[in-house]
Amino acid sequence: MSSEAPFFPTELACLCKMQSFGSCRVRILLCVILINVLFFNVFSIYQLSHSKTNWARIHGPFYALAFFPRSCKELRLPDKPLTRTALVGFPGSGTTWLRYLIQQATGLMTGSMQVDSHLKSSFPGEGINNSSMLVVRTRDYRREHIASWEKAVILLRNPYDSILIEYYRRVMTTPIIGEKLLAKLKRGWQRYVRKQPLAWFRLNLEWLQHFQGALFVIHYEKLKAKPVEEMKRLFHFLGQHVTDHDLNCMLKNSYNYLKMKPRVTNVTSHFSRSLQAEINRYRARLYRVLSDARNKKKWTRP
Repeated sequence: MSSEAPFFPTELACLCKMQSFGSCRVRILLCVILINVLFFNVFSIYQLSHSKTNWARIHGPFYALAFFPRSCKELRLPDKPLTRTALVGFPGSGTTWLRYLIQQATGLMTGSMQVDSHLKSSFPGEGINNSSMLVVRTRDYRREHIASWEKAVILLRNPYDSILIEYYRRVMTTPIIGEKLLAKLKRGWQRYVRKQPLAWFRLNLEWLQHFQGALFVIHYEKLKAKPVEEMKRLFHFLGQHVTDHDLNCMLKNSYNYLKMKPRVTNVTSHFSRSLQAEINRYRARLYRVLSDARNKKKWTRP
């Protein structure tokens, strides 16, 4: 008994004769692409499910889908143009979380100067930086850029946490697991961390010293400890009225978000003594500038 001949390529060639050659080629190409995408996703899910890294344990294989699981309000554009307000924060400072809180309570979109494709579904304002956005995230500290905004919100976070969390995020989004991941962490950390303390200092210093419009400074640690109180002050600064129901819904979803964030312990132990001394100097200098600005009433604290 003769076995059946495989479908490809004989029958496929016959199909091509029955249709236009160009149409057949397109269909074949689409099939190949779909098969590759399906294989890659199944393989990735399998690898993440069997990974022993903290990232996989915390987030699971469907992290990208579950990152922002709920919404208090349907996102919309404002009825009229808003004051162009910059949201300034060093990478790892929590600006994505703050944007999330703002959108949850107000239903208004927040924008960003940069486009992160992973955030596009939850933040449709990615890449939009006009007056249709309630705030727009930026990490640009050129003088001409700073001068282009009417209002600004600076989110300050402990530089140790910011630097380490951002490095953790960058490395953990690469498809490396197990011992290879640990090796990459050790190999890349010293190169990465060397320039970050000065970058943290310069970004925040330039905005504090050179922005001439209405300025609001919010501390990540206070925001995390008392989100409702801090957000009330921020919404007052932004001229947005929110109800207690809005804030309660925002708070509930905030807890769900924070549960999914990576937890890093013994943060300072990851920094050499010389780097710790450098970071401490920069932090002390920045907080002196912040204190001077507060005394001169340069920034708003309702």
